[in-house]
Amino acid sequence: MRAIPKPKGYSQQPQRVVDLFVRKLASSGLSAEDGQSLGMTPVNAAEVDPAFHAIGACLMPYYDIAGLDSGFYRVRYLEDMPGFGAQLAKPQRYVQSAGTLNWAYLPRLEGTNWAQIASDASIPVLITEGEVKAACATANGVPTIGLGVVTVWQSAKK
Repeated sequence: MRAIPKPKGYSQQPQRVVDLFVRKLASSGLSAEDGQSLGMTPVNAAEVDPAFHAIGACLMPYYDIAGLDSGFYRVRYLEDMPGFGAQLAKPQRYVQSAGTLNWAYLPRLEGTNWAQIASDASIPVLITEGEVKAACATANGVPTIGLGVVTVWQSAKK
């Protein structure tokens, strides 16, 4: 499994990418502080993986049940796709490195202890499509596991 790249940080990304990142968080009910707790950071996607488009994006690391870095991540594009990709009715928004398996997204937020939640069947847990939706619900007191879109489960790797 590939390690999560060390992000350049907010100040080293172009301001337009930082602004798009903060707006994306806000439109999803998350603050910039939530984004930091979640380990999300604005990046140029091609710096994360050369196979990704060289546009502004949000790096979303995944954590294991203990809150430790799993080494898995996905990227959410924040800018318009280049070339013909922009002409699609529904352009690609999320990407992960080729050949990687999928993980359940456990939002790492203050006050959320996934190991405790997993060991207590009386705590209700929701499952939703998408990391940002899961993060928003969890930030609002509802522990929620996020799954990547349905097509990410079409890996030849098992």
